Amino acid sequence: MASNCQEGYIETFFEASKLQDVVDSFISNGETGLDKDQNIRILMKRNGLCSAVYIGDTSRDRLCAEKSGIPFIWCRVSVESNPSSSKASRCSELK
Repeated sequence: MASNCQEGYIETFFEASKLQDVVDSFISNGETGLDKDQNIRILMKRNGLCSAVYIGDTSRDRLCAEKSGIPFIWCRVSVESNPSSSKASRCSELK
C-alpha cells in the first residue's frame, strides 16, 4: 500500500478497520517525504516485486502509475471520474 498521507495515518487506519492482516507492506509520503511514484518503486524493491498493478480513483493516481512504470486500473469510488476512458471499472467488478 502506498499513500500520500502523513506518517502514522496508515497505522491508525489499520487499527480502526482491522485490515492490517491483508496488507503485507506499506509506505507513505509522511514517512519518506517522497512522491508516491518514488514510494511505489521503493515498496516494490522492498518486497522483491518485478511487477505490480496500481488500482486508483483519481487522475493523480493514474499519473503516479505511469511514472512508476506499472499498469493502472480505474476504480470509481470517489467524486472524480475518469476523464480519458470509458472503460473505468467498479472495484466490485475486479475479482
